[in-house]
Amino acid sequence: MRRRPTVLHYSADDRPVPAPIQGWLESKDLDVLRYNKVADVEAVALRNPPTLVLIDGDGGRSGGLGLCRALKNDAFTSVAPVAVIVTDHASDQVGAWFEAGADEVVTSVFDPSEQTARLSGLLRRTERFVSVHPSTRLPGTNAIERAIRDRLERDEMFAVCYADLDHFKEYNDRYSYRDGDRIIFLLSRILSDVVRGLCQHAGFVGHIGGDDFIMVLPLEPVRAV
Repeated sequence: MRRRPTVLHYSADDRPVPAPIQGWLESKDLDVLRYNKVADVEAVALRNPPTLVLIDGDGGRSGGLGLCRALKNDAFTSVAPVAVIVTDHASDQVGAWFEAGADEVVTSVFDPSEQTARLSGLLRRTERFVSVHPSTRLPGTNAIERAIRDRLERDEMFAVCYADLDHFKEYNDRYSYRDGDRIIFLLSRILSDVVRGLCQHAGFVGHIGGDDFIMVLPLEPVRAV
């Protein structure tokens, strides 16, 4: 089941999205869900990976920095691009946001047209380099290869598991592509929940395509099952 692209906006002080960026979001047909609690953003991002996370960098900055780090340090949410919006440009603060993992920092140095152009470029880069699957928003083949390669380079002990659905083509042909897409999305959530339950942030779930998924897990949690 394909879902309308969603943007999560975090502002500790409940400030709205700046008007130029709000106009850009509407032009892209992006739904915006607004939150003032870090835990709420993390919970929603885990259940339904968003197209973009916007963080209000003015006020409540420590909470925003922590949210950025948490999203980027979690294998399940790190694929979602994070952009920070701040009124004033201060080099040390911009550096702190990038150190926390932000993919883009939009400040007053850029005029409104450049701000929205930077966000458009961020979305294009994400689709090109992260290659998330449009149905599940899980990492694709490039990210799967990188997850395995990184563990090999660190000389870690880990397990790679493959999952698919028996007779999926027959189901898809009989009940329609839309129902098949819904089943794929449900399977992606089940696999993500299982892997996260086993090893929290250390696990990885990727979507090769169709009904084919790859899971990469530390060896110890797998041995204990």
